[in-house]
Amino acid sequence: MRRVEVLVAAGCTLCPPAVEAVRAAVRGRPDVDLQVIDIDGDLDLERRHRASIPVVLIDGEEVARYAVSVGELVARLDR
Repeated sequence: MRRVEVLVAAGCTLCPPAVEAVRAAVRGRPDVDLQVIDIDGDLDLERRHRASIPVVLIDGEEVARYAVSVGELVARLDR
């Protein structure tokens, strides 16, 4: 099972399009566990990621930040 995480926060204008791109990339993939994680209030996540959200992680590895490409995510998941 692959794990895909999207780190988001309230007020982030780039976050909703990033979440939609990730949802499109994982659609039809039953082997993917998608988690959308709100970093607000998590001091460690805010310290590490606040300046670069949205952040997309696949199996714990950062693969995208700010702008998210469906094609790039699909390619990464196909590896």
